[in-house]
Amino acid sequence: MKIWSFDTETHRKRGGLISPPLVCGSIATREPGSERLLDKAQTRHFFSNTIADPDVHLVGANLTYDLGVMAADNPRLIAPIFDALDAGRLHDVAIREALIDIARCLHGVDPTTGRKLDDDEGARYPLALLVKRKTLYEPIRLKQVRGAHRESAADPPCRSGRVQPR
Repeated sequence: MKIWSFDTETHRKRGGLISPPLVCGSIATREPGSERLLDKAQTRHFFSNTIADPDVHLVGANLTYDLGVMAADNPRLIAPIFDALDAGRLHDVAIREALIDIARCLHGVDPTTGRKLDDDEGARYPLALLVKRKTLYEPIRLKQVRGAHRESAADPPCRSGRVQPR
């Protein structure tokens, strides 16, 4: 299995245009030096080949936006995008982080200060925050959210007070 991070850059958003036209893309693997900035044609080529490859997973922040951009750019990619989604090959780090925060009762809280975020801030998971958080906190252990620290299975970890920020 090969894992690629994928991101697109687009023209400015405007009313009624959910997926603005593609400008360029960027890709990387875990290996240092693998980062590449792609022009529009290279981005189209990379994505059309990658999304159809059953041995490749794509990771990104707000990946659904990038998928929408690529589908709007080439509607023939819609079926392969949904095939990759059904196969579990598309991974959004912002959604993953939000789910971890919900499990830890930290959704809507600034991880560095503990301050409750305003409504317009609470649902945002910019990549810079995700990187900062990964350097500050160790990864959550699944047993922490599967009931190991709960009073009962019906008692959410937030209410039992057992799952706390690190």
